[in-house]
Amino acid sequence: METGVCLILGLFIIGGVLWLYGMPGVSIWLTFLAKRLAHKWDWIFLVTNLGLVFVHATLAVGKFDAFNLYGTDFALFDQVIWNTMHGRLLENTIIADAPVLLAQRFSPILFAFVPLYALWGDSRILVVSPAVAVGSAVFPLYWLARLRLGRPLALVVVLAFWTMPGLQPIMLGNFKEIILTIPFLMLAMFFLLRQCYKPFWISLGLALLCKEEVGFIAAGLGLYVFLVQRRYVLGGVLGLLGMIWTIVLIQVVIPHFYGGTSYYYFGVGQYSGSGLYEYLGTSVSEILHTLITRPIFVLAHLLTQEKIDTLAKIFLPYGMIAIPGFENLFLALPTLGYTLLSERRGQYIFGSEHYAPVYVFLVVSMMVGAERLLKLVPTMQRDVARVALGAFIATTSASAYFLYAPGPLSRNFNFQHYTPSPHDQIGVQLAKMIPPNAIVAVQSELASHVAQRRYLYVDATQPCLSGVDYAFADTRRPWFTYREPSWQAIFKSGWFAPVIETDGYLLYQRLPTLRLDVPLNVSFGDRLTLMGYSIPITKVVQGGETLRVLTGWSAAQPVMQSIVFQYRVYDRAGHLWVQTTSEICQGIHPTDLWRPRRTNYDNVVLHLPPTMPSGDYALMLAVYQRSHEEGLAVRDAFGRDLGIEVEIASIPVTKNKQSFTASDLWIEQRYFVDMAEMRLLGFKPLPANIQAGQVLSVGLYWRARGNPQGDYRAIIQLRDLYGRVIVEHSARPANDTYPTTEWNAGEVLLDWHDLNLPLEMNEGSYQIVVILQDAVTAHILGEADIRQIQVLK
Repeated sequence: METGVCLILGLFIIGGVLWLYGMPGVSIWLTFLAKRLAHKWDWIFLVTNLGLVFVHATLAVGKFDAFNLYGTDFALFDQVIWNTMHGRLLENTIIADAPVLLAQRFSPILFAFVPLYALWGDSRILVVSPAVAVGSAVFPLYWLARLRLGRPLALVVVLAFWTMPGLQPIMLGNFKEIILTIPFLMLAMFFLLRQCYKPFWISLGLALLCKEEVGFIAAGLGLYVFLVQRRYVLGGVLGLLGMIWTIVLIQVVIPHFYGGTSYYYFGVGQYSGSGLYEYLGTSVSEILHTLITRPIFVLAHLLTQEKIDTLAKIFLPYGMIAIPGFENLFLALPTLGYTLLSERRGQYIFGSEHYAPVYVFLVVSMMVGAERLLKLVPTMQRDVARVALGAFIATTSASAYFLYAPGPLSRNFNFQHYTPSPHDQIGVQLAKMIPPNAIVAVQSELASHVAQRRYLYVDATQPCLSGVDYAFADTRRPWFTYREPSWQAIFKSGWFAPVIETDGYLLYQRLPTLRLDVPLNVSFGDRLTLMGYSIPITKVVQGGETLRVLTGWSAAQPVMQSIVFQYRVYDRAGHLWVQTTSEICQGIHPTDLWRPRRTNYDNVVLHLPPTMPSGDYALMLAVYQRSHEEGLAVRDAFGRDLGIEVEIASIPVTKNKQSFTASDLWIEQRYFVDMAEMRLLGFKPLPANIQAGQVLSVGLYWRARGNPQGDYRAIIQLRDLYGRVIVEHSARPANDTYPTTEWNAGEVLLDWHDLNLPLEMNEGSYQIVVILQDAVTAHILGEADIRQIQVLK
C-alpha cells in the first residue's frame, strides 16, 4: 500500500516538473521545442548542454565506481529512497537518532525518485542527479538570456553557469537534496521575471519540497515581488507564507518526527545535529534575539578569513557584471545568511552544496546586469559591445574555473579520482558478494555500494553486532585508520569469521553461534531466560571508551509482546553512570521473531563517560514490556526472587587522564566557577524537592585548570534561609579515593557526594552550597550557591 502511494506521489512530482518544462500535451511540448531550436545557436546550445551533462555524469559515475563518494550522505539518500520504494517511508539506519529522515530534514522531493528506482533500481540514478539537475536548470536560463541578450551571448552565460567553480563540486560530489532546488528556482526566476505567476508558484512549490530552509528563499522572493515588481499583495503573501513555512517545519513538523521539542540542527551536546547554530541559540526566537541584540558577536562569527575567502571565490569572477542586476543578487542573501551563520565547516566551506541556490541568483543577476550594461551602449555599437562583454564573461569565468574548480581542464582536476583502480574494482566485486537482504556494518568509503538494504551501519558504530550479518572494511583507505579500534573490536570479538581478505579488504561474516563466556540461568518473567554473556575486552577499559556486551537469550514459547532491555552501570555507592534502553538489537530481530528453544543474541554498546573515577562498577539489567512501566520479575536458577533488576557483571574501569574542555562533555547543568586550580563545570540534575530523612546525592563536574599542587576537598552544605549549615558532606574527590594531587591538567571528574538529611529537619527552602577547601591548611578556595531545594516532611 505504502509503495503504491510513494509511486503515485513520485509520479505526481515528476509530472509537475514535466508540465513546467513542456506545458500540457506532447504536441505542445514538441512545438515548444521546435520553435526554440529553429536557430543554429539553439542547436549549438542543446548539443553543448547535453554534452556537458554527459561529461559530468560520466565523471560522477567514475567517482562512484572508484569509491570516492566520501562520507555517509550518498548512502543515506540511497537507502532512504530504496526503503521508501519498499514501503518503509523515508526510513534509514545510518542516522541513529533520526531513523525517519523527516526527523532531521523536510525533503519529500525524494519521493520523485521512487518511480525511477522502481524502473531501474541502480544507485547511479542518484549519482548522475546533480549533473542532470544543473543541465535541466540551464534550459530556462538560456531561454531567458536569449530573450534579453541574444543567442550568442546567452550561450556564453550558460557556459559561465556551467563553469562556476563552486557549482562544480556540487555536480561531481555527493547527492544532496538541496541540489534539486537549482532547476526549480531557475524555473521560478524564469517565470517571475516574465511575471507569469501561476507557473512561478508551482516552480517555487517544488523547491519548497526539497529542504526546510527554502522557505527563507521564498520570503526573499516575496520581498522582491513587493519592492521591485510592486505587486504588494502577492509579495506580502509570498513573504509571509515563506517565513511561516520554514518556521512551522523547524519548530513543529521536524521536532514532531524527531520526538523532541527542538529542531534537529538546534541540538547541543549529545545530538549529532549539534555544531551549526548553538552559539546563537536553540530555537528560532533565541536565534533572532541574538542576531538583534548582539550584532558584534554575530559579525565575529561571520567575518572569519575562510568565510570571506569563500565569498570572494563565489562572487568576484562575476561580481562586476552582476552588480547592475543587484536586486536579483539580493535574493542570495537568505541562503548566504543561514549558511555563513553556521559554525560547521562542512556547511560554509567553498564548494559546499548549501550554496546551490546562490548560483541561480548569481547567474540571473549576471544576465540582468549584462542586459543593463548593453542598454548603456549606443545602438550602433551594441554588436561590438556584445562581443566585448561575451569575451569578458568568458575570460573571467574560464580563469575562475581553472583556478578553483575541480572539473576537467582545471588545475585541480585529478583524473585518477574519477577512474576506478584495480583495487577499486576488487571492492566492487566484493560488495556484490554480500546478499541483498543481509545486515551490513561497512566502512564509510565503501557504503555507497551496499546502501540499498533495510539495515546498514556505517563505520562500525552499530550498537548490535550480534544482529549484523557482514562486516566490510578496507584497511588501505583513510577512514579505517580513524575508526580502527571499532573495527578491531569486531574482528577480534570472536563473533565473525573471514569470508575473504585480499588487497587490504576485509569481508567478514557473523558466526551462526556465538560464544557466551559467562554462563547464567536467570529468568525474566515467565518466558525469557538469560543464558549468559560475554564482554570482549582487549585492554584495560577507561572512562570515555565504549564497552560491548553480548547476551544470549532463550524463550520457551513465542514472545509476542514488544520487549525492551535496560542496561545500567552503577558505582558501588549506587550512583548511576550509564543507562541505555532499547529493543533487542535495536529492533533488527524483535522478540516476536525469536525461535523458541534457540539462543537469540543481543549486543549493546555502553558509552562510558570520561568523568568516571577508577573503580569496580556493577552492570545491571532489567527487562520491560513496552506497554508497561514495571520491569519483569527476575529469578535465579533456584527460583529465588531477585527483584526487577539483576547484576550480571562487574566492570573494572580506570580513570581517563586526558584533557577535556567543557564543550567535549555532556554536562546536564552547566555552572562555571573558577576556584584556584580547579573549575566547577556544573552538576547533575537535582530534584526540586526531597523528603526529610532521605539521601540527597549531589554530583559535581570538576576540571583541573592546571596541574593541581594542592590537596583539595569538596564540601557540600545544605543551608537554611538564615545561612545556618544543617548538614554537610566533606571528602576528597571520588569519595577520598582520587586526591587532586594525582590529577593532570585538563582532567575532568564527576564527583558524587551523599547528604543524609536528618529526619527532624523543618520543611522549607534550603540552599545547596559547594565549597572547595585546602585539605591541609583548611583555606577556602571558592564557594558557589548552585541550587535551592525544597525539603518536605
